[in-house]
Amino acid sequence: MHAAIPNFGPELQRAMRLGHAHGVESNEIEQLGAMLAGGLVADGMAIVLKLAFGALVFLGEFDSGAKNRFFEDNFVIRDPNAAGGKRYYQGKFLFSTLKADEDMNVLLEFCPDPEDLYIGGMLNPAAVVKTRALSNEEAEGLQRKAFGVDLVIQFKDISAVLGLLKGGSVDMVGLLLENQVRFTGNTGHLFKFGNIGANIQAAAAMKA
Repeated sequence: MHAAIPNFGPELQRAMRLGHAHGVESNEIEQLGAMLAGGLVADGMAIVLKLAFGALVFLGEFDSGAKNRFFEDNFVIRDPNAAGGKRYYQGKFLFSTLKADEDMNVLLEFCPDPEDLYIGGMLNPAAVVKTRALSNEEAEGLQRKAFGVDLVIQFKDISAVLGLLKGGSVDMVGLLLENQVRFTGNTGHLFKFGNIGANIQAAAAMKA
């Protein structure tokens, strides 16, 4: 199970620092503290997930070859039946809490628009990971829709989410064992999600 679920700790914080250092969505970084203080947890979590899974690998510390290799290894699926012999991993994850009145819903999508992944033959990092906060109504509608979301990750309450967002190391396995988080949907995507997270951690360690 530990191999399936990334431990969000120093690597996530490093991703945020890299994003700020390179000026990518730096305004979002600056807004994060105010969002959390104001109770806008879903918006803050959308930023954190976007940076943790997107910014770290695709920023200036990595040359174009390294970026392309990481993308190929993690998001390209060889498929002889697909156009050009390949398709892209398009997992969709909904993060929420078990308390509906907290209105904490965040959608994370990998490669949602394949046609935008390359611009002039160059990888477009902005199209690899997309996140957005949703209302309860939007989140419920997405779960009812066929193929609307692959995996739902529900935290017990907003306090568990704040532990992830406000720094420190958050062990998702520990939260699971303590009944602080619940997973619903295709668990195969849980392992893919964890694999991407682990590879980002490995990339961060190499650049540390």
